[in-house]
Amino acid sequence: MVRLSIANGDELRALRRWLDHLRGTRPVAAAERTYALCVQCSLLLAVIGASKVAVVSLLLSIPINAAAGVAFLVTLAVYNHNKLTDLEEDAVNDPEGAALRGSRKRLFAALSVGSYVLALCLSALGGPVAFSLTLFPGVLGVLYSSRWLPGPGPDRLKDVLLVGTGAVAFAWAVPLALLPLAFAGDAVGLGALVVLAFFFVRTVLAVELFNVRDVEGDRCRGIATLPVVLGVDPTRVVLVALNACSLALLVAAVFLGALAPVALAAAPAVGFSLVLVGWLDADRSADRLCLASYLEAPLMAACLVLASGSVPPVA
Repeated sequence: MVRLSIANGDELRALRRWLDHLRGTRPVAAAERTYALCVQCSLLLAVIGASKVAVVSLLLSIPINAAAGVAFLVTLAVYNHNKLTDLEEDAVNDPEGAALRGSRKRLFAALSVGSYVLALCLSALGGPVAFSLTLFPGVLGVLYSSRWLPGPGPDRLKDVLLVGTGAVAFAWAVPLALLPLAFAGDAVGLGALVVLAFFFVRTVLAVELFNVRDVEGDRCRGIATLPVVLGVDPTRVVLVALNACSLALLVAAVFLGALAPVALAAAPAVGFSLVLVGWLDADRSADRLCLASYLEAPLMAACLVLASGSVPPVA
């Protein structure tokens, strides 16, 4: 048994040396740099935004349409703009990312503006309602991150406790839930309102999860978030309650007939979120768990597809 333990230790050290060597090779190093740039450019978030529209289409039983493309482009635009306005606090929360964005401001600005222009052009094909819904998160995003509030207190919506989180959640929940309907030409019913409320709660949860990761930088900058004001452990309790609320919304909607029973297939993704919240620790795990939380929307979409037994049509 002792010999086996020593052998396993030697093999583990050899494996680590091989992995370190592999990381130093040009293809792997280039892949890591490309991945880092994709994360910093919010490409991953843009894919998540498109997958959330797919979830909405599955919940409301409508074909996947151009709303997914609009969501991809708007997410790309808004988050890149937000990252440029947050360079100061990100110097504490994410120094490497802040340095990268600070050295390529023109690239991120061009990506933000170009993506939004393309999104507006695409949304115009869906009519005035789709165009207005596409414009909505951009306008609210500028109000959220710009310094315009009067008085001696916080000068940005982002810095006001709960108001900033609510603004972000509302800015995303409205177009996510309603854009697919606008492109499909369908009316807004009770099911769509339930989906809007569901994504509002899920977005509040996601924002506060990331606020746990950013708690030190936010505290240094005087930004009032739940983790800063309440602490990490009480915030974890709030996140558990938000998960329970979002699941209760789906159950109630199915019970009332607002959504088809297949909507309950989204429950495993909520369970996945509960696991992440249970592991949450600002000192050790927050950054990794925030990355893992990106899997929630694709997991939800996959569960809904499996439960329905078919891939939704593309309009």
